[in-house]
Amino acid sequence: SDNGLSGRYCLAQNVWQPTEHMSNRRWSVSSMRSVSSDEDGQVGLSTPLDPAIVSAAGRTDFSGTWVRDNGASEGLLPYLIAHGHTAAKAEQNAERVYQQTWKQAGEDPLVWTVATEATNHTSGAVEISRVIEYVMGAWDEPFKGGSSLFGESPGVVRRQTGWESQNESSTGVAHVTMSETPLGREETRRWLEGEKQMVCQRTYTPPPLSTEPPITAIERFLRQ
Repeated sequence: SDNGLSGRYCLAQNVWQPTEHMSNRRWSVSSMRSVSSDEDGQVGLSTPLDPAIVSAAGRTDFSGTWVRDNGASEGLLPYLIAHGHTAAKAEQNAERVYQQTWKQAGEDPLVWTVATEATNHTSGAVEISRVIEYVMGAWDEPFKGGSSLFGESPGVVRRQTGWESQNESSTGVAHVTMSETPLGREETRRWLEGEKQMVCQRTYTPPPLSTEPPITAIERFLRQ
């Protein structure tokens, strides 16, 4: 059923918008998808984040440590295989310890810092693999390579983060990040179902020349 929040607009071609066009504004990810070109061919954005979305996002409390419930994942093995992993490697990644600690970054309740910990396949220890601040709008994430989703070679992932309405969410919204990676495009949606469960829905779209269709996986995290 409709949750009363207007947060999605028509899906247009996915074009990245320079960060300077989004300074001091809160943009919905759907408005980042809905792009238009001016006479000079410059891509422009419209539709700032709806006040109702901002309010609901401010009530969405991701704070704390979340551990993935590996037995509750849906479609994760084929999702990882679609990223080039062997079946054995995909199973190893799907069954390892994977947890995240979320905390608000500064005074903006919509911005979160996330520390991810996972099993090191070489040492077997659970280690912090990355710490990210999910700012609103467009941002870049350098990575060292060896990523299960971004590829083996080091590079930079171009990302855009915002909030959108989500009927399944306890607060009516999801935290959404669109990413352009060396392997294709990713949409990651996170929302709360009650106070103890965070759902992470990932959709991977292969490069345009690929004949493979988009594929989606769901991970469920339990608050500790």
